[in-house]
Amino acid sequence: MSENKEEANPTNTGVSSIPPTMIPIFVMGKRYEVPDTLTIMKAMEYAGFKFIRGCGCRGGICGACATVYRRAGDYKLQVGLACQTLVEPDMYLAQIPFYPANRAIYDFASLNLTLRKYLNSTRSCFAVLPAMHAPRFAPWMLKSWI
Repeated sequence: MSENKEEANPTNTGVSSIPPTMIPIFVMGKRYEVPDTLTIMKAMEYAGFKFIRGCGCRGGICGACATVYRRAGDYKLQVGLACQTLVEPDMYLAQIPFYPANRAIYDFASLNLTLRKYLNSTRSCFAVLPAMHAPRFAPWMLKSWI
C-alpha cells in the first residue's frame, strides 16, 4: 500500500510558500515597497498608515473607501475601492481632502410647533374630503400627530 506524500504531510496547506514580490507604490509622493498581493488599503497599512475612520466594511459593499489613483505614465485618474483594488507597480496614491457634509442642527421644539401649525392650517382641507376617502384617512389620525 503506497501513500501519497502530499496527503501524509500535515504541514501541506495547499498555499504556495513563494514569498510575494515587493513592488514600489507612492503615497503622497513618498515611495514605499509593499507586497504585490495586497489591496490598496492593506498596502497603506503595511506602509505604516493607520485608518482611523473612512475604511468602512473592508468587504467592498459600503463604498466608504472609494479612492482615486494614477498608474505610472498614464495621465488618467483611476477610481476604485481601496479594499478591493490590488496595488500595481508604480501606483500613485494621493489623499483626497475630507469634505464632510454640512451638519444640520435641528431644534425639535420649534419643529414640533411648525408641524402643529401646518396640521392646524390643513385641517379644514381634510374636513371637505369626500366620504369615500374617510376610511383611508380618518380624523383620529390627525389627533395622533398633534
